[in-house]
Amino acid sequence: MNTTKTTTVLAATLILAATLIPAVHAAAADAPSIVIHYDANGTRTEAGARDLYRRIAVAAQQVCPIAIGGNLESAARAKQCQADAVTRAIGQVHEQRVVEIAAAHARRG
Repeated sequence: MNTTKTTTVLAATLILAATLIPAVHAAAADAPSIVIHYDANGTRTEAGARDLYRRIAVAAQQVCPIAIGGNLESAARAKQCQADAVTRAIGQVHEQRVVEIAAAHARRG
């Protein structure tokens, strides 16, 4: 049996469209996304859950990049977009260990 699950990391469409790409009216289907394939059995270990969380966080940085040379406001919006993307992806994973790791990262800031 194939236990591979797929989750999609989606950028916060409104935040991305309104703040990072001004004057672009993107539909949800047009929002940047990255598909992350993973084995659900792998997330049952601490190392596997941490690896999946790291991959989700990296994907969020890719779909919500901080503009080089941008101001503090655009950097803050990009960070919020990344946090929203991670939250959505974690919600799609439904793996308790990954949820706990994400919560610990959120508390650290």
